[in-house]
Amino acid sequence: MAEAFELVGEANREEVGKDEASEVLAEMLDLVGHSSHNQPDEGAEADDEAEKLLGERQEARAAKDFGRADEIRDRLAELGWEVRDSAEGAKLVPRA
Repeated sequence: MAEAFELVGEANREEVGKDEASEVLAEMLDLVGHSSHNQPDEGAEADDEAEKLLGERQEARAAKDFGRADEIRDRLAELGWEVRDSAEGAKLVPRA
């Protein structure tokens, strides 16, 4: 992952071309099992069960019950969803 961050930094500093960096980064993410980060977030809508679980996970994190939050994240993965946490909050995206 450090190499991926280095590559992004180089692209931002224009030390490498952004198109070239984008292609290499996509390959790197695929190799480490994070290819879903190279896909747009739009698309499939989460069902009610997944949304309910996401809410429970957010409550567990707020209560600092990280073990429970991890269990819920794993259950969401079984259902085909990946949780992406950001400054705007958590959202569900289909797993690749």
